Amino acid sequence: NTFAAVADLFIKRHASRNRRGDDVAAFFRREVMPVWGTRPISEIAKSEIVELLDAIVDRGSPISANRLRAHLATLFTWAVDRDIIPASPMAGVRNPAPETSRDRVLSDAELRLFWTATGAIGQPFGGLYRFLLLTGQRLREAAEMSPCEVEGDVWTIPGARAKNGDPHVVPLSAEALEV
Repeated sequence: NTFAAVADLFIKRHASRNRRGDDVAAFFRREVMPVWGTRPISEIAKSEIVELLDAIVDRGSPISANRLRAHLATLFTWAVDRDIIPASPMAGVRNPAPETSRDRVLSDAELRLFWTATGAIGQPFGGLYRFLLLTGQRLREAAEMSPCEVEGDVWTIPGARAKNGDPHVVPLSAEALEV
């Protein structure tokens, strides 16, 4: 039961069903496998987890360290649930870095520059970027949009594609409808 074998099984059985499964696999491949890949998962200690996360923070990637902590917590809990390990070494491991919400907004000049640039790109990407700007919706939800989801000036994102699993109603401006 090496870390690599358990992580591969976790990705196959659990993470691959999640939209972010590829991200989880990439995190493990890049950050964890070189360090713990051949080690028995039951021998990985809390202090080693903290050391790994701190090293990621120290190299200037604090948010990546927080994301990896969350992925590792899920993996170790899953391994406990499957009786692969008796207890999770993640107990009490907190995010190694504080997170602050973003409050950056584009200025009018930046918005004009963006609009001009997206016009130069042309279809399909220029229109997609303009639609994202006009609606404030997520890239994947907009890119997977189908005409049957729009009635009049309302777009209903089905729950199966919405982040929280609930249908989401988005009013569309005349500009968004034109795009």
